[in-house]
Amino acid sequence: MKKNSLFKTLTALMLSAGAAAWLSGCGDNSRADDLDLSQDQEIRNATRVEVIALQADEFEEFIEAPGVIEADIATTISAEEAGVVQRIVADKGAPARRNSILAVLKSEVLEESLRQARAAFESAEERFTRLSNLYQEKAISEQAYLDAKFAYKQAKAALGVLQARMQKTKISSPIDGRIDARYVDIGEYVTPGQKLFEVIKTDKMRVSAGLPERYILDIKKDARVFVEIDLYSDQVFEGEITFIGNTIHPKNRTFPVEISLENKGNTLKPNMFATVRILRRHFENGISVPRDALVEGEDGKYIFLAKNGYAQRRDVQIIAASGNDVLISGQVSAGDSLIIRGHRELIPGEAVRIVE
Repeated sequence: MKKNSLFKTLTALMLSAGAAAWLSGCGDNSRADDLDLSQDQEIRNATRVEVIALQADEFEEFIEAPGVIEADIATTISAEEAGVVQRIVADKGAPARRNSILAVLKSEVLEESLRQARAAFESAEERFTRLSNLYQEKAISEQAYLDAKFAYKQAKAALGVLQARMQKTKISSPIDGRIDARYVDIGEYVTPGQKLFEVIKTDKMRVSAGLPERYILDIKKDARVFVEIDLYSDQVFEGEITFIGNTIHPKNRTFPVEISLENKGNTLKPNMFATVRILRRHFENGISVPRDALVEGEDGKYIFLAKNGYAQRRDVQIIAASGNDVLISGQVSAGDSLIIRGHRELIPGEAVRIVE
């Protein structure tokens, strides 16, 4: 009986020890599983972000301003003599060469005056020639000769004046360009000073823009200038600064700038809207980021980098800006992964998961 009791006791102790060991082993596996589950949960809960790799490169800062295209030269042709419009040679929209005839006026009064002046000149010329021969022969006095000479010159001058006035009845263009407007019709009587045509120069155009006064010391005539036209979104026109104003407009606090543009193909038209981009500064080497990647904090601007699965904050300062890009300084390097999407609500040290 004692042996059976001892055997049962030993058996029970062994079973208890095995059960404890088994339970202890089960407890260790549970902690490992919990750790794995915690890591998986952190990955699943990580904020999804998009990144780009920072690069060191040249950076150009441009000043942008709206502008309006104007004709580089626009001239109004007015009548210099009175008369009736007899003929229209070139109409609006047509090209006009320098000294080419655009219209012809008819003035009967001027024509009659010219005929009289021509007759008077011919008479004076004949008399002067005859008296010159007599004077050479000492047949007349010197005074008679001088009177004839003076009358001849006077008649010649009067004829020249009327011929010049008759020439002005032929309306011509003073420049190479294009007729932008015609203000008279055939049969209309015009008087001196009345507008007849508007001619614009088309091979070159001018862009007028107003720049904020803070840039007045930065703009130089030799600065590179680019002009963009909404209608020609696939083209960029390069221009040249021809005028920089020194007076600030009192209402909008801008100063005027004019840019000359080549108008190849006659594609640019007066009164088109344009965007002017003038180079302000050039940096040989620097790191720029999209403006949207910046976060505004109470103590300044900062960005987020993705490092080893976590978001790291970097305080930065803006050196220059152009369009949607800003040149920055701070604890950033080429090759860093800049977070550009999903960064607005991030906090430093937060887990992030990079997605395309």
